[in-house]
Amino acid sequence: MDLRKKTVKGITWTIASQLARLIITLVVLAVLARLLSPKDFGLIAMVAVFSNFFALTNDMGLSSAIIQKRDVTEEDLSSAFWVNLLEGLAVTVIFLVLAPVIAGFYSNSVLKPIIMVLSMTFTIASLGMIQSALFSKRMDFRTLAIVEIVASALGGGVAVAMAATGFGVWSLVSQSLAQTLVLATLLFVFSGWKPRLLLRWQPIKGLLGYGLPLMGFNFVNYFSRNLDNLLIGKYLGATQLGYYDVAYRSLLFPLSNVSAVIGRVMFPALSHLDDDKARVRAAYIRATRVLHPVSWTQLCAPPESCRRPLAIDLA
Repeated sequence: MDLRKKTVKGITWTIASQLARLIITLVVLAVLARLLSPKDFGLIAMVAVFSNFFALTNDMGLSSAIIQKRDVTEEDLSSAFWVNLLEGLAVTVIFLVLAPVIAGFYSNSVLKPIIMVLSMTFTIASLGMIQSALFSKRMDFRTLAIVEIVASALGGGVAVAMAATGFGVWSLVSQSLAQTLVLATLLFVFSGWKPRLLLRWQPIKGLLGYGLPLMGFNFVNYFSRNLDNLLIGKYLGATQLGYYDVAYRSLLFPLSNVSAVIGRVMFPALSHLDDDKARVRAAYIRATRVLHPVSWTQLCAPPESCRRPLAIDLA
C-alpha cells in the first residue's frame, strides 16, 4: 500500500476512533454530571494542571523521535523503552513527594491522597509509549483505534459504576487509572514487539537530540494554555473550576479533535518524506489550509503557490 493510501486509511480510522471516544466521553460525562458534584470535577481539574505538566516529561520526546527516525534499530527501541520506564518511575516518585506541596498550594488537604494515587499513572503509561509510537510509525491506526476505544469504554464504565455506588471523586480517579492501565496493557500485548534487556546511551543520545527541543516547546505551550485553570483553582476554588473546566473542554473538543486527527496521521506520514523538503513543505501547507482556512495563506510565498487543488501530495 502506498503512502497516500496509508494516510487516507489512517485518517479514516483515527476519525472513527475520535468519534467513538467522543460519544463515550459525552455519555459518561452526562451520567457522571448527574451522579457527581461540580466540586468533584474541580478537584480532578486542580490535580490535572500539575499531572498533565509532568506527563509531558514522561518520555522526553522519545516516542516522537522513534516515529520520526527512518531506520530504527532494536537498540533504539529497547533503550527508549527502559529510559521511558525509569522516567515514569522517577515522575511517580516526584509526584508523590509533591503531593502535600500541591495540596498546600490549593489549601485543600483532600487533594493529597488523590495526587498520591494518580501518581501511579505515570509508571503505567510509560509501559505502552514505545508500543504506541510503533503503531503510529507503521501507520497501523486501525489497531490503535480499537485499543483506544476499548480503554476509553472500560475506563468510563468503571467511573460510572463507582459513581453510582457513592465513591464520589474517587470514581474519576479510578477512571483515569483504569483507562491508563487497559491502554498500556493492550498496546503491550498487540504491538508485536517486546523490549529486550538492552540499554545503550548512544541511541538515546541521538533520539534526545530530536525529542528534547520538542518537549521544551510542549512545556511553553502547556503553560500558555493552562495558566487559567491554575489561577481559578487557586483563587476561586474547586467548585468554580469544575464548572469552568467542563465548559472549556466541551467548547474546544470539536476543534482539538479535528487537529488531533490530522496531526496524528500527518506526523508519521511526513516522516517518510523527510528527505524531500519540498514535498514536506507542500503537504504541511495543505494540511494547515484544512485546519486554519482563514490564516493559511500567510504561509504561502508567493500566495499563488498555495492555490492548488486540496490534495496532500504523499504519493
